[in-house]
Amino acid sequence: MDGNRRFARLMGMEVHKGHRCGLNKLMEVIEMCQLLGIKVITVYAFSLQNFQRSETEVNNIINLATETAKSRLQPGHKQTFAIKFHGDMRFLPEYLRKTLQEAEELSDKLKTEDQILVNVCVSYGGRNEIARAKEKIANIPGDRTHEEEAKLFYSLLVGGEYKPPEILIRTSGVTRLSDFLIYQCSEFTTFYFLHDTWPELSMWSLIGTLIHWTIFCGRKSTDRGYTIF
Repeated sequence: MDGNRRFARLMGMEVHKGHRCGLNKLMEVIEMCQLLGIKVITVYAFSLQNFQRSETEVNNIINLATETAKSRLQPGHKQTFAIKFHGDMRFLPEYLRKTLQEAEELSDKLKTEDQILVNVCVSYGGRNEIARAKEKIANIPGDRTHEEEAKLFYSLLVGGEYKPPEILIRTSGVTRLSDFLIYQCSEFTTFYFLHDTWPELSMWSLIGTLIHWTIFCGRKSTDRGYTIF
């Protein structure tokens, strides 16, 4: 979800308003993906590198995340999609960690079969994720074959209960992964780099990307898992 700050500058608004516009766009994209029958999406909301931004911007993003998560805990909230949070939560304030955990637990209770699952990567980095998964495996007892070890490792990553991502879309004209799902997207994922900033992303651009993938790549990646060497 790249380009919220750039969008804010282009529109002559404060940066925190650009992030809110980005959140609104995410809600639109989730709704569209659900209508298109997509079962799982993963979004890069806040990276470990983002902590290097100004204290004011980081605090505004954390406040927005807290506000959004708390809204899902309000009585009468109607859940339209399930949500899971992934990342190194040690870097987040304790109150936000607690709120995210409560929102995820409630989401799991309310989830229905027809709801899309949204994986939200926050305080996340791909290399950090790999290192933490290796640490977890080292603490899991038992003898395992190489294949069993590989499957266990993958299961500890974001989206590990599913096959690798089929499509990765990055907005704002940036053509790099920026430490996002670097293990999961290393083999069969098709990359699309769009020039629009995230808040500017149109539903036609999204649909066009999905149509292109379906025509030129979809058949090749059907039911592909990752290769175990």
